Amino acid sequence: MTTQLPEETVGSLLEAAAHRRPDGTALQWPTPTGLASLTWQQVHRRATAAAARLRSCSNSRAPVAIWAPNSDGWYVSMWAVALSGRPLVPINPALTESELVTVLTDCGASTLLAARDYRDRCLIDEVRAVKPQLPDVNEIWDVDRWPADALSLDAAVDVAISPRGTFLIQYTSGTTGTPKGAVLSHRACVDAAYTMIPGLEPGDDEICCSPLPLHHIGALVAHALALACIAGTYVMLSDFSAPQFVDAAAQSRATILGGVPTVYLRVLDELPDVQLPDVRVLMLGGSSIPPALVSRLEHHFDARVSIMYGQSEAPAISQTRLDDSASVKANTVGRALPHRELRIVSPTTGANADVGQAGEICVRTAVRMDRYLNRPEATSAAIDKDGWLHTGDLGSLDCEGLLRFHGRLRDMIVRGGENIYAREVENAIEAHPDVAQAVVVGLPDARWGESVAAAVVPRAGADLREEDLTAVVAQRLAHYKRPTRWHIVDDLPMTSSGKPPKFKIIEALMEPNDE
Repeated sequence: MTTQLPEETVGSLLEAAAHRRPDGTALQWPTPTGLASLTWQQVHRRATAAAARLRSCSNSRAPVAIWAPNSDGWYVSMWAVALSGRPLVPINPALTESELVTVLTDCGASTLLAARDYRDRCLIDEVRAVKPQLPDVNEIWDVDRWPADALSLDAAVDVAISPRGTFLIQYTSGTTGTPKGAVLSHRACVDAAYTMIPGLEPGDDEICCSPLPLHHIGALVAHALALACIAGTYVMLSDFSAPQFVDAAAQSRATILGGVPTVYLRVLDELPDVQLPDVRVLMLGGSSIPPALVSRLEHHFDARVSIMYGQSEAPAISQTRLDDSASVKANTVGRALPHRELRIVSPTTGANADVGQAGEICVRTAVRMDRYLNRPEATSAAIDKDGWLHTGDLGSLDCEGLLRFHGRLRDMIVRGGENIYAREVENAIEAHPDVAQAVVVGLPDARWGESVAAAVVPRAGADLREEDLTAVVAQRLAHYKRPTRWHIVDDLPMTSSGKPPKFKIIEALMEPNDE
């Protein structure tokens, strides 16, 4: 067990790994001719040169944003930003131009590293198109070319970085629909990686294959940084398909797989005969875990599952042990990790819940965000005067300290590991002039975990059609946030306080179509 939280920076993880295993493989990724790779020494050299270029920018303290899918350039850029002492802002490449402008304006990033090719979009061209709305952005660089270009500088980085300084600004929407940036220090991210890695019982040559995107804190911390803690190998995919994931795992001889339930279900459903004899651990997180999936995975792969629970505001909160029983893994998210205190409180009174009673999950730890960027009121609402972070999730603790996850107190939908906030989607729908009211909910979905559905009330006399709604959200929201089921109604049920009871709307939407 970790007995003391290390006071380290993210850059120090890279330096230690390069010293420990300079010729060891740090990164692998699929190419048309097989897996390409970089050693720890190569990553360190590229990241150090790129960090020097970041320090030479006109605003050398402002955040650096990355708007791109996974790539070797993304991975090296992450380390370069860490070594430069500038905060990192990962941005989902699926966001629309307007969503990008919102995030960049809020964080004040002056350097943007973007991709040329993402699902038939050129993100560099898109950001250049909205550059007039981004006065703070001074540099727009190709995420996959700029680290190589920086090698010609051959410069060292000479900057003092505090472990308590900001490493990451991780954006996560709130129930109001306004994106919030969770500010995490170097120390919080390093300690999250350090404290979760022992639960995987790592050996000397671990290889973790994961298709999850680095713009998610799960992949960034639990995969990229955690593997650096043990100088292991991170096998990264730019996008997910079950065959490509399995092929990369087989070629690399991965010992650990990382994913959310959707990823594993796709593999089991599309490739039922797949065998990966080198895999010994299956990391699982990102949403509620179907109990049957745990036993199915362990039996199919002859490997052990490790379930993790956390969020952007606190990257690692609890974890199951590899030797836990099938029942524990199927019904809980494990025990609090070292240096975390857990309590369950009543959402209405704030009093401690009894053993086994559901309430809001609260955690007190140094391994959490410092604040929400530019949002002191939201910060005060999330972190109370005694240092407890209120997660907004519902759970219960049993007498053995096992945490059960009961759902989300706030209106959040988790589709394939992507967090979607109902209020943001409702705001987009209500931007249509013929919409009087919209209520967005998540429906159970066998493939994605949850799907987005909307009940919409038209304005009086309006002839509102589903295609009109589809068009308005397509202009404002990334594809994964858009409702896939619409229910246009004359009115909605209301409680005595004037709020629509979402459980009744969910019941109505789950009724079979009349078609």
